[in-house]
Formats: sequence, structure tokens, C-alpha cells
Amino acid sequence: MTRRLQRRRGQRGMSLIEVMVAGALLAIGMTAILSSFSTYSKLIAHQRMLMDAAFVAQSELQRLQSLKATHADLTPGVHGTLTVDANNQLAANGRYALKWIVTKQKPTPRSKEIRVVVTFEGDRQFELVGLQP
Repeated sequence: MTRRLQRRRGQRGMSLIEVMVAGALLAIGMTAILSSFSTYSKLIAHQRMLMDAAFVAQSELQRLQSLKATHADLTPGVHGTLTVDANNQLAANGRYALKWIVTKQKPTPRSKEIRVVVTFEGDRQFELVGLQP
């Protein structure tokens, strides 16, 4: 009998409680890691949309700056309210709403300020300002 007790005390291994605690700790750690992946993927998707909005705004500003000063798109006021995709192509279901505001500059009446506003994700906006000499 004493041999049996000695062998049991010297045995290596884990009890059921130790296995359950280890499993719980592993589950908590995995939950934290997976939730951080979700957060980072949302952040990356938002940054991608912001970069696309910047591209759309820059493309539109360049298009407007290349027009003659008398073009209808450069008359003072609000223009656009178009829906475009990430390539600045008109699209019925585009992710980006595009508009531009043209105002005359006071020091030089021929110069115009062009403010391009791209709206995405419902209420987020990217704004770019340039001049038309």
C-alpha cells in the first residue's frame, strides 16, 4: 500500500481543475486576440475608404482646374452632388458623394476658390481646396 501511495505522489500530470483553468485562460486570450483583429480590420477598411476619397477629390480638383474659367462647372455656387466609385467614375451605387463649391476670391476677381467635398460612410467627409487662376 505504501508503494502505491508513493507512486501516486510522484506521478506527473495535470488534474481536471488545472486543465479547466488552463482552458479558460486560453479562451480569454483567444477572445482578446480575435477582437483586436476585428478592430484592426475595421480601421484598415476605414483608412482605405479615406485614401479613396482623397483620390476622388484630387482627381476632381485637377479636372476642374484644367477647365476654362468660363466653364459652367466653375460658376460661383454649389455644383455636383454626384455619386462616384473609387475610380471617380459615375456610379448609381457609388460609395462616394462628390460636390464642389466655387467662390470668387476678393483680392483677384478672376481667381476662384474650388472646394471639393467627398462624403463617404454616410457622414464622413474629405475636403480639398484649390485655386483656379
